Order: sequence, then C-alpha cells, then structure tokens
Amino acid sequence: MKLNKYGIRGVANNLINNYLMNRKQFVSLNGTYSETACINCGVLQKRALRIISFSAYRAASLPLFQKYKILDVYKVYVYMIALFMFKYKKGECPVLFDSMFTDNYHYHSYETRQQMKLHVPIFSTNFCQRIIRYKGAVIYNYFADIVPQHLSIHAMKLHVKNYLLYNSLETT
Repeated sequence: MKLNKYGIRGVANNLINNYLMNRKQFVSLNGTYSETACINCGVLQKRALRIISFSAYRAASLPLFQKYKILDVYKVYVYMIALFMFKYKKGECPVLFDSMFTDNYHYHSYETRQQMKLHVPIFSTNFCQRIIRYKGAVIYNYFADIVPQHLSIHAMKLHVKNYLLYNSLETT
C-alpha cells in the first residue's frame, strides 16, 4: 500500500493493512451462493483515507480524495472502462471485441450531432445496463466531448483521472 508514502509506518501501517487486506465477499442470488473470494482493494476506502489523513470520523471524504489525488472505487471503475474504450477506438483490443460496439452513423442515413459517438443499446432490464456493451458506450460518449481523441494513452489517462478527481459523474 501507499501508506509509507503518507508517513504511516510501523504498527499503524500494519494495523491498517490487516484491516483492509484479505477481506472476503460472496454473491447470493435466489438462495444460491457463489464461492467466497478475496477482495484485493481497500474495502473501506473512505475510512482508511480518514485514518491516513488523521481526519475526523465524520469528515467529508471528497476533499480528502482530491487532496491525495485518489479516485474512489466507482471512479476507478469508470476510469478503467474509459481506458478500455479508448484502446478499443484506437484498435488496440483483441479481435474478439471488433464487433462489440457500433458507431451511431451506422443507424442513420443522415448527419447527426451524435453520429461519431457509439450507439447505446437498449435493454429491458437495469441489470443489463451494467455490462460492458452498454456501460462502455455510455462512458465513451460521456468522455468523447471532454477528452480529445488524438491523445496518447498516457495523456488520456492523465486527462481522464484529473477530470474524475474534480468533477462529479451524475450521467454515467
């Protein structure tokens, strides 16, 4: 962990590491349970950040995330999908993904403002809105107007991370 970087060493470092690491989770669906799996990320991200920064228990976490330039779990998820979609649009994904997404111009015989964005499929359930075919298109379209498409992957990562650190994501 990055605790040493923030001056947390020795016993405090060990306590926080033990508290956050080797956590387990499982999924229960209609009375059927999955196998338990270890969670490798910090489960209690806000609490850990408050401990590291010696903030009050009820302190607002957003300023802390911004101060230490750390993305919360949902924004890491959005960041990773944005990175995948950027690579997809650059043709850097395996052939398996070639037909996963479709540009809007395939659906219209006339010009539209949205023609260069990805077509967002319509699903009958909210569950399907979590799959990459849907969420990837939504996130790509969200960042299409914010992040220039000609950037290198490194520049794109910086641009997206900075945007995610200082902006809310109500529409993704």
